[in-house]
Amino acid sequence: MRKIFLAALLTSLLVLPGPASVAQISNYWNQQYGTRSTLLGGAVIGSVSDMSATYYNPGAISLFEEDAILLSARGYEYSAQRIKNGAGDGRDLTSSKISPLPDLVASSLPFDWLGEQALAFSILVRSRGNSAIQARGPVSPTSPGGTADTELILFDDMSEFWGGLTYSTRLSDRIGVGVTTYLAVRDQDRRSQLLAQEIMANGDIAASILINHQTYMHARLLWKAGIGINLSPLTLGATITTPGVGLFGTGSSLVNSTSTGFDFDGDGMEDNILAGSYQSDVDADYRSSWSYGAGASYSFGDVKVHVSGEYIDGVDFFRILDTEDFVAQSSGDTISSHLTHEAEPVFNYAFGLEVLMGEKTKAYVSFSTDFSAGIQGSRSTLSIAKQDIFHIGGGAAFVVGRWDLIAGAVYAFGQDKLEDVFRAADVGGLASSLSGSDVTFQRIRVLFGFSFRL
Repeated sequence: MRKIFLAALLTSLLVLPGPASVAQISNYWNQQYGTRSTLLGGAVIGSVSDMSATYYNPGAISLFEEDAILLSARGYEYSAQRIKNGAGDGRDLTSSKISPLPDLVASSLPFDWLGEQALAFSILVRSRGNSAIQARGPVSPTSPGGTADTELILFDDMSEFWGGLTYSTRLSDRIGVGVTTYLAVRDQDRRSQLLAQEIMANGDIAASILINHQTYMHARLLWKAGIGINLSPLTLGATITTPGVGLFGTGSSLVNSTSTGFDFDGDGMEDNILAGSYQSDVDADYRSSWSYGAGASYSFGDVKVHVSGEYIDGVDFFRILDTEDFVAQSSGDTISSHLTHEAEPVFNYAFGLEVLMGEKTKAYVSFSTDFSAGIQGSRSTLSIAKQDIFHIGGGAAFVVGRWDLIAGAVYAFGQDKLEDVFRAADVGGLASSLSGSDVTFQRIRVLFGFSFRL
């Protein structure tokens, strides 16, 4: 008979990259930059008016009348995630945290000799997740009359930083083009750990220890080009982003599985397991794809409507960590511990309203999508849920001297079911009993931003 509590916990351990990863690995519009752009849901490809243009549309920068420095939103976000029955029947795995918002710092470089041309630099956090989820305490024993206790820890620390240099020039008084060269550095540290003990009815003791730890760092170059057109009251824009060109990457992988005293297959005999491997200096890779964006805005008196959309192409299956297969010491079975990923094409869109409330005050409201690029039944071990996320935002802006101040909030939510993506060795013949579990995600961002016109 299957040991339900241990199957659930072991499966959780082996398939879950961490709560943050469920909602971010395969979602591209999970971060926005610049408070105004964030409150408009990123619907600014054709209407960006601050230095977040280094990211949204570098072609628009040369159309700006004044140089500026943008220090992106200062604020915090509360996010929560729940995996129904994640630690066994009737026991949900939950995670919540309060953390600072991702950052963007961007500034034009005011060189008079550039004339109609413009240079700018930017540093932004393209993706970030830092979370841990724990489940401790007694559970139902596998042996009637016995007692059992477990500890499960899932940890994921992921970040991707982009540093960019933007060049933009005017083709005319109404048309600007530009390109940003980005150096993207991605770092991820994933660790999962399980301790399970049981005293059987006959006094025998069973124990299982399972540790997986994978870490990698990868650097790549990519380029984002754009065109901005100002036909006031109509503005237009379009962008294209290249795939990344890998520079270098390295990582490591640890698998350490030990179990004694449990009968996984129900044949009346203990299934003792020992499988361990540590590999360092493993080649690491990370790939991104082509994307194409377009947007527009139109002013109807005191109301300006913004729309944007972006198509992100798919990513073919690849190995992030190209580890060597190893042989389990107890059984002689060959075990693969590759970290892999693939993604399907997605199209995201956003709508925003900007309403002039007075000479120096504006109000904002928006809706945007963040459809998951996760593939149903994917071979990816980096993404385990195809979770579409939706964003609703609103706020207000004020002009004080040479300062533009803006504040607001954005609520994001999504739900999906875990897939059966058990790619590691099926230790002890355990099936992915979490397949089909509900995953819910919620996040509230409260933000305050400002820019200074030079």
